[in-house]
Parts: sequence; structure tokens; C-alpha cells
Amino acid sequence: MSRRPILQNIMHILSGQVVAMLLGLLTHAYLARVLGPGDYGILGFVVSVVSYFGILATLGTDIWGARAIARKDEDTSSLTGHVVSLRLGLSLVSLLLLVVLINAWTESRLVNTVILIQAASLFIAAITLDFAFQGIEQLNVAARRQMIAAFLALTGVLAFLQFRESVVTAALVFQGAALVAALYMLFVFRKSVAPLPLSVNLGVWRRIINYSLPLAVTGIVNAVYFSIDVVIIGLVLGKEEVGLYVAAGRVMAVGFSAAGILTTAFLPVLSRLVSDRAERHEASAHLARIALFTGGLIAAGGFLFAPEIIRILFGEAFAGAELALRLLMINLAAAYAVAVYHLQLVAWNHEREQMFVMIAGAVANVVLNLIFIPKFGIEAAAATTLASTLFVFALAYLILARHSDERHEKIIGVNWVFFGFFAWAGFEALRRIDLFGTPPLHRFIIFGGLATLLYVALGWAVRLMKPTEVHRYLTRDQN
Repeated sequence: MSRRPILQNIMHILSGQVVAMLLGLLTHAYLARVLGPGDYGILGFVVSVVSYFGILATLGTDIWGARAIARKDEDTSSLTGHVVSLRLGLSLVSLLLLVVLINAWTESRLVNTVILIQAASLFIAAITLDFAFQGIEQLNVAARRQMIAAFLALTGVLAFLQFRESVVTAALVFQGAALVAALYMLFVFRKSVAPLPLSVNLGVWRRIINYSLPLAVTGIVNAVYFSIDVVIIGLVLGKEEVGLYVAAGRVMAVGFSAAGILTTAFLPVLSRLVSDRAERHEASAHLARIALFTGGLIAAGGFLFAPEIIRILFGEAFAGAELALRLLMINLAAAYAVAVYHLQLVAWNHEREQMFVMIAGAVANVVLNLIFIPKFGIEAAAATTLASTLFVFALAYLILARHSDERHEKIIGVNWVFFGFFAWAGFEALRRIDLFGTPPLHRFIIFGGLATLLYVALGWAVRLMKPTEVHRYLTRDQN
């Protein structure tokens, strides 16, 4: 099978994710304004809770399936059929466990209703074939799926919330949009790749579970790591505080989307190069340079213009999320380095050790959140996320060092120092400029544009980025 240059794959993913990201941001900005922090917080709380059961329903098969297809371990059609069949069975088990949960706790009837609606995502995720198209490097299909889901969600929210401004309506719209997009992907797979044979084969299922279990545990731990703060805030502080924190987290998620684009494009490449030290070093070094610079640029902008971003997107009612967003932006700069390390661990068969790294990080995150959130609120949740990210980074570094794998210390260190200096200097400069009375949108466009140009120009001047060298590699034939 002919392999596309990395840049072409990145552009396919980018085309889908940028459109999906912008549409998703518009959807949630409108939704937050209509529902208010309280009901918007219910939606965020429910999504976080169901995400744990969603990891159980997919059981790490996304990453394992993409890697196995990229390495041609088995026929694409047969492997995909086994994975989807297994995931449908696991989704049923997850649904039963979710029903047990909502009958055991004391949440409101509204929260439980939204959870049952959100449970549809378990089965929708089971039939979503992103992993198969990632493995064969046809990433444009996944990009179109994302655009379809995002467009339908925005259209549905704008249409149906006009008649009934409720979180239940919003949840139904999101699940309907995701289902249509997943069915589109199934249709494309059948037409362009092969039929999708579904079957109950316990022997094959056991084999898949055995291979993907470390990735599944890592996925469950990741869900705990990234969303336990939302659950704790919802249980300890209340749903309005959840709404504020979810708004800040939504911005951080948009900022982190570039890392997802890069790791998706580089996973099949690094997986193929697992035994070619020279080639994989070059590939991972380019990934590190692009990811760290991009992450620093996005994080610096989010840190400097947190008040403007919150007010533009979510309105004055969400102003209490500003400090939490600034802390999450510092975390974002560190999270891009962790994303590079995690991709290397998975691509180079260290998934079991990655699993233990994430378990340790999740435990630290849970303990810190339980200690500090009741005392200091959502800002503590953001700060403990940063502390946990740095802890996970250190552990991943030690594992890569033990295997004599690439750590890219110079690339990471220089980018972190540059980000820290720029964020500090920019904050001090903005503090001294009298912006009183200037609309937030004007401040964001004018000063945000200037800050972006300055960050890119200085980064190029000190050679954090080498555009010609990066472009040459990304456009190179990968066959």
C-alpha cells in the first residue's frame, strides 16, 4: 500500500479537526450561554462520568487496532470486524454497569436522565472506525466524520434549543450527531475498503483483549487523570463550579487538539520504524520540535488572553474561570511534551510501562484533588493537573532513558524556557497597557495577533523552529 507523506496526512486531519474544533467551540459557547453555568456543568459532569465506562467499552482497541493494521499484522477487514464485534459486546456490559451506578447513588433525576442519554455514546464509539482508517493512513475519512458530527451538533443545538432550552435536549442532539457521523464512516469502509464481518469469536476476542489490555488500563487511567477533577468538583462543590471549570477545560482541549493531530499522523510512522534507530530518531525529533513549539505558542496565547477568551466565548457569567484557565494553559505547555513521550512509549512497545506511569499520575492527581479542591476550589483543580502532568513527564522520561530511547531534552527544555519567558514578559507588558473600555474581542484580535507574530518571529530567530528542514521531512516520500 502506498503511504502518503506525513504532511499530507496532517493536512487531512487538520482539515477535519480545525472545522470540527471551530464548530464545536461555537456549539459549546452558545450552549453555555443558553444553559448557564449550572446546567452546562451537569452536561460536563455527565460526560466525565460516562467517559470511564466508554474506555471499558473500547478497551484500548483504538490504538492497538491502528498499530496492528499499520504493521499489517492481519487482514484489515477481518481485524476491524473482530474489534467492532468485541466493542459492541463490551458496550452492553458497560451499559449494565452504568445502570447499576445510577441506581446506587443519590444524584438528581435530571442528572440520571442525561447519563442514560449519554450512554448511547458507548455503542456509537464501538462502531466508529477511526482506528481502521488511521492504520491504513486514510485520515481524510476520519476528518470528514469529525466535520459531519460537529456540523450536525451545531445545527441541532441552534435549531432545537430554540424550542426547549434544556440539557436533555442538548444531550440528545450530541448523540444523534455522533451516530450519523459513525454510520457515514461505516458506509465508506464498506465501499472503499471491504465488508465489515461481525462475529462472536471468543478466542479472537481473548487475544485482542490480551494485547490491548495495557492500553485499556492506560485509557481508563487517562480518563481518571483528565476528568476526575470535574467529577470531584461536581460532588464536592456543585454543578455551577463544574460549569466554570468545564468552560476553562474546553478551551484547553481546543488548545491541545494540535497534539492530537500530530500524534495521529506520526503513530503509524513511528510504529513502522520501531527497529530502525536512525530513522525513528529523525521522525521523533521532528515530532518533538513541531509539537513543543506549537504547544508553547497556543499556551502563551491562552495564558495572556484568558479573560478575553472566557468573555468572548462564554460570557460574563463565566468570568470566574479566568484564573483556572491561566493555570491550565501552563499545564498545556507541559502536556505537549507528555504527548510526545506517550506516543513514543506506545509506538515502541512500552505500553505496559506507560500504563504504570499513568496509574501513578492518576493516583497523584486524585489524592491532590481530594485534598485541595474542597479548600481552594476550581483553581486547585487546575494547579493539581499541572503538578500531575509534570510528575507523569518525569516518570515517562525515566522509562525512555532506561530503554535508551529518545528524550529530546534540549528541544523540550529550550521550548519550555522560551514559553515561560514570553508568558511572563507578555503578562507584564499587558498589565502596563491601559486597556480600560476596550471590548474583549478587539483586545484579543489586536494584541493576540501581535503576540502570535512576535512568538513566531522570536522562535524562528532563536531557531526553535526550522521551517525548511521540517517541511522537507514532512513532504518526503514515506515508502
